[in-house]
Amino acid sequence: MNDAPLVLTSLRAIEEALLSRPDKAARLLVSPRQQGGRLERVIHLARKAGVPVAFTAANAVKKKYGAPAALLMHAVPILSFEDLIGRTATESAYWVMLWKVTNVGNFGAVIRSAYAFGAAGVIALRKGMPAVSNDLIHASAGAALRLPIAAVDSAAKAFRYARAAGIEIWALDNKGDRPVSELPARRPHIWLAGTEDRGLPNSTLQQVNAIFRIPMRPEMESLNVSVSVAVACYESSKHHYGTTTA
Repeated sequence: MNDAPLVLTSLRAIEEALLSRPDKAARLLVSPRQQGGRLERVIHLARKAGVPVAFTAANAVKKKYGAPAALLMHAVPILSFEDLIGRTATESAYWVMLWKVTNVGNFGAVIRSAYAFGAAGVIALRKGMPAVSNDLIHASAGAALRLPIAAVDSAAKAFRYARAAGIEIWALDNKGDRPVSELPARRPHIWLAGTEDRGLPNSTLQQVNAIFRIPMRPEMESLNVSVSVAVACYESSKHHYGTTTA
């Protein structure tokens, strides 16, 4: 997962990559017959960042990649849990951990919300975890290139390490006895969220420090995981956790 180079074909993903991680960009390939405002902006950003721009034979990029442009990038590293915590831990930091969320759209939307509301990173179980890809960067509006992402092999092992570092695990689950608006006094924490259909297993809920619910109409059983995480991250930022500047 860490060593695979990236090929970005979505103009939105290319633009975000050139704005946030031009150091990872190797070369921009463009079909000379293609035109358009966003494509021109992408070319401008690449040149401004010192990224080589190559105009290929007519429609060569489109034939190979199915798009008018392709950005070739070096691999974006996935951190270990220990590295992420070591690099980002502060007394007001918080993180998001996903339990078996494998859908690229949901994973990207979670990263986008986590970054927007000042989380220090996103953590996922390595098995089934979506790779950093064109689709993930597009779904996250580029946040997957801005926010550190870590993979863990075992949630239980991550919980033990977190507790040893003074970090609490707060689960999002409709079984919670406290509304998400009632966060405790400032302390580093990890929001733990599962999929909309399966949620979090009871064996995992028994290992967390607190379980919070999002109040909603009783006929609605759950929210999409990306929406739930967005609500939780907003509450953390509202209680002065994280690194937002607003």
